[in-house]
Amino acid sequence: MSILPAENNRDVLQPNEREVDLDAVWRRVRGWIYAAMGLLLAGALAVSIHFHLKSQEEEAELTAQSMLIQAPNEGALQVIIEKHPSTDASIQSLMLLAYQKYMQGDWKAARENYQKVYERSATRQPDLAAAALFGIGVSYEAENNYDKSLEAYALLASRFPDSFKTAEARMGEARVYEKKGDLAKARQSYENIIVSFPSSEWKNEAERRKMIL
Repeated sequence: MSILPAENNRDVLQPNEREVDLDAVWRRVRGWIYAAMGLLLAGALAVSIHFHLKSQEEEAELTAQSMLIQAPNEGALQVIIEKHPSTDASIQSLMLLAYQKYMQGDWKAARENYQKVYERSATRQPDLAAAALFGIGVSYEAENNYDKSLEAYALLASRFPDSFKTAEARMGEARVYEKKGDLAKARQSYENIIVSFPSSEWKNEAERRKMIL
């Protein structure tokens, strides 16, 4: 009986052992590996794009704010609005333009700009949106379009109840009721201001107006 040399015993497979086919294993898993690598690359690219866009937005905002600080007239404000429409400075330019139109007695142009401010800032800058609604209300009031004015004041108060403009909008409502000759509603509106806004600067004025009616 012959016995194999000891060094050759290591190369002899036992009956329950199989040789590993590395090529077959690679063919089975390479699809998953490529997919995982693709996802990682896509994620890295998305992050890179996000930060690039963020940097561009910040740069545009800084540029627009610098232009706004130096804006000498309405034309300069229009340039900011047109060139940097996605910036906060653009919304602020619209607000300034609306106010200028209001002071010039161009109620329609004032409202159009206030409306743009409201639409663009309703979710991102609620106080600015509330101020824009107030501007719409007072411009309608200046034209003696009292029903439209009341609508704007009511929308402000219902949508932005905690805004710094809400008490003033309620004062606007009461004032409009006075102008319409509906003194009962005017008195009730003044009473609501006294009760709902006890710390407001408008409380004393509401009390005074209520006593006069």
